[in-house]
Amino acid sequence: MNNQELLAVSQDIIQNSKNGRFQYVYEKYSVISHPDVHYNLGVQAYNLDYMQIAAQQFIAGADFGSKYPNAFYNTLYSNSIGQCFALLLISSFKLKSVTNYDFVVIRKMTILAYLHLSKCISIAGEKAYDSLKARAELLTKHKYHTELLNVFDAFNVPATNIPLLSSVDYKDAAKGYFMKNMVVVQECLENADFCFNTFQKVNKIRDGRQEIESFGREYHGTIFSIMEQRYKDGIVVLPKSDIESALISY
Repeated sequence: MNNQELLAVSQDIIQNSKNGRFQYVYEKYSVISHPDVHYNLGVQAYNLDYMQIAAQQFIAGADFGSKYPNAFYNTLYSNSIGQCFALLLISSFKLKSVTNYDFVVIRKMTILAYLHLSKCISIAGEKAYDSLKARAELLTKHKYHTELLNVFDAFNVPATNIPLLSSVDYKDAAKGYFMKNMVVVQECLENADFCFNTFQKVNKIRDGRQEIESFGREYHGTIFSIMEQRYKDGIVVLPKSDIESALISY
C-alpha cells in the first residue's frame, strides 16, 4: 500500500471507531500486514477497552522492528513500530510472571521503542512531534521504571539525566502540536517544566536553560547512535514469541 492509501485506512479506522463500528474496521483491516495499520487498530481497541485485541495489534506492529534490517526502519513508519513498543510498556499491560528473562524482554522492548521513535525523529525532526511525545512518555510513564533505568545505565546514562531527556522531548513536541491541539501543547509544556526543574534540583545545576536543553538534544543523539549500531550489529533482537510469552493484557 502507498502512503495515501495508508492514510485513508488510518482515517477510516479512527472515524468508524468513533462511530461505534470498530468491529467492522477490525475485521476489514486486521488482515493488512503493516505497522501503521496495526498501530492504529491497537490504539482504537485500547481506547475502547478491547485489551486483548489492543495487545495483539501492538505486538504485531512491534514485530516489524524486532530485528535489523527491516523494511520500515528508514521510513517515517518507524514511528508506528516505536509507538507499538512504547504503548506495551506504558499502558495497562503486565508481565505474566517476574522471571529474570521476562525483565530481559522488557529491557529489549525499551531499547527498540526508544530506537524506532528516535529514528523517526532523526528523519523528520520537530515534525515528528508524535514520536517526540511518545519518547518522552516512554521515559516518564514506563511501568517498569527499574528496567528503564537499567537500560540507560547500560548506555552510561545516569538516572539523574533522564529528566533532562524527557524535558526536551516534551518541549519539542509542544512546538509540533501548536495550532493542532492546544490542550496537548499545554500538557507537554507543563511536563517539560516539571522534568527540567527535577533535573536542575537533582543535579544542583543553575546554568541557562537553553544551553542545557541543547546539550539534552545532543545527548539523545549520542544515545540513539550507540543503540542503532548495536541494533545493526544484531545484538538487539526480540522475537514476537518472547513478547507474547512475557506479556498479558488487563
